[in-house]
Amino acid sequence: MRNFVAAALLLLSSGMALALPQSVSLAIDTMTCGPDPHNIKAALQALPGVTDVSISLETKTAVVNFDNEKSTPDAMLRAIAAAGYAARSQAPKP
Repeated sequence: MRNFVAAALLLLSSGMALALPQSVSLAIDTMTCGPDPHNIKAALQALPGVTDVSISLETKTAVVNFDNEKSTPDAMLRAIAAAGYAARSQAPKP
């Protein structure tokens, strides 16, 4: 146990940041029919660091949980564009 605590303190003191889970909401206005959510979800899940994707065709949004050291919202927007859809970041709702 002492070795684990010492290793954790060493990591923290060395300036290595631990990854924090992040969430982003994306508006996908060009999502219009049944297959679209599946296609977009597959594109997002292929990105490193993406841990969960929830898509609503009704609200035309995707909520993506991800590791901020492995992926970014910009990478997600590029993946959605490569799948043939237009998306933009959406401000979180209060």
